[in-house]
Order: sequence, then C-alpha cells, then structure tokens
Amino acid sequence: MVAAGRPPSNATGFYSVSKAVLQLGALHSEERLAKLNVGAMLRNCMHANGHHQGYQGADTATAIDSVEFHFEHDKPVQCGSWHQVLTALSSSVEITRAIIGSPAMKALGTIPDICAVATFADGEAVPQL
Repeated sequence: MVAAGRPPSNATGFYSVSKAVLQLGALHSEERLAKLNVGAMLRNCMHANGHHQGYQGADTATAIDSVEFHFEHDKPVQCGSWHQVLTALSSSVEITRAIIGSPAMKALGTIPDICAVATFADGEAVPQL
C-alpha cells in the first residue's frame, strides 16, 4: 500500500507501478488497472514472438469500450489489430489524464527541471534540444 501523499518507492514493473500510482491518485480499481495493463501485455507479446506469457501461466481477458482482449498463455495473440491497439492506447491516455488531474497528484507539485527549460530575457520558456 502506498502512503498518502507519497510516491511509490519499492514498486517495480509496469503492473506494480501502475497499481501504486492509481492508489496514490485515489483512483485504484481493478478495471482501470486491467485496462492499463492491456498495452503492456500487447508489448510483451511482441517481444515473445507474438505469444502471451501470462503471469504464472495465467490467461487474461479484458474488455475496453466493448472491444475484447483475450490473452491465452503460451498461445499467439489474436487481439493486436490496429483498432484494438488504438482502443487500448486511448483508454490508457484517459486513465493517465485522470491520474494527472487527481487532487492527490496535484498536491505533489512539480519537480523543477532546469535542464529541460531555458528562460529567455523576454520571459518565454522553450524546451532545450
């Protein structure tokens, strides 16, 4: 469990970090976590010659906006069409927006990054290349 107002310090891996960040933003639900994990599972399958390697041999099924995603352990993935990939990506963006906009995340403030931004005499900030 993540302490209120504190970012996770011991979470590793996409699933664990996602769960911790959702908890920190007071947005944790199994549905949101499952939706975020679809993109990671698709990516992992592409690194395993298109086969799903489920956590401890598990199969996974998730629906996002009525689009089905079925991952069967050690079998080729059949849910990687452009429509499915874009559905998963769109869902991830929506959840990320909710996380960033949550009061708990806003309360963390920002971390100044002087390497990423330079301020000119007229006050205009531009990214550094």
